[in-house]
Amino acid sequence: MRTRFLAVVAGVTLATLATTLPAAGQGVYYSGSLQISSGQYDLSDRSNSLFFFNGLSASAGPLRLSASVGLVFRSSPIISYSTVGTSGMGSGMSTESGTGTVTVADTSSYEELGFGDPLAHADLLLLKEGSVFPAVRITADVKPPLADVGRGFGTGEWDYAGGLSLAKALGTTLVFVDVSYWMLGDLPDVDLNDPVAYGVGIARAVAGGRFGILASLFGYTRILDAVDPPAQVSLGLSYLLRNGRSVMGSAALGLSESSPDVSISFGWTIRL
Repeated sequence: MRTRFLAVVAGVTLATLATTLPAAGQGVYYSGSLQISSGQYDLSDRSNSLFFFNGLSASAGPLRLSASVGLVFRSSPIISYSTVGTSGMGSGMSTESGTGTVTVADTSSYEELGFGDPLAHADLLLLKEGSVFPAVRITADVKPPLADVGRGFGTGEWDYAGGLSLAKALGTTLVFVDVSYWMLGDLPDVDLNDPVAYGVGIARAVAGGRFGILASLFGYTRILDAVDPPAQVSLGLSYLLRNGRSVMGSAALGLSESSPDVSISFGWTIRL
């Protein structure tokens, strides 16, 4: 059995860019993003993937809920996908759940286009930001196995995560740290380690808060003993439009063989 890991940056980088913008407050939002990833991993040929993510989020007081699903187009039959990731919120400004992909089984039949497993996320403010202490949120994620594992777009198992998010604003600069512990369902022929997903970054608002710049590092601890865990660095830019709308773009570089060599993403958020 050939096993691969592929980290997806759109959910992390594009959503976290929202931290550089003024807090939108309570409401319901639609978010979408397109991402192109390319990597050789430890294969002889390069593999390319296109992701189209769509999601809804709602916030009420200290609580925020969101759900998303991705449509995947791939060029390689030996890479399969399942959404996992980090998440967090801070300083009254949102960072939606991140996403990643984990390959845990070969496909029984190769299909280029399909939906991955959806991801549901919730987080709750535990401690408001003070003059010294950061804002602290508790986070939870669940991935139901709705995608067909035989087609290579899911694992066929439930995955769960719980974690913490810390964020501290320093003027127009925001520093954040997200950590989540993932409990992954094992497959009959593959024993998975339960990884820690992490994200650290610094975001800065410029031009009166209209533009935001984000630099971040994120990844996982080892999921398979024989495979280096995914890790990536990214740089993104966001722009706040009128009526609670924003557009965002980012580029990321992989730091391990299980990560794409390069990923380019474009996303948008609309208040409903």
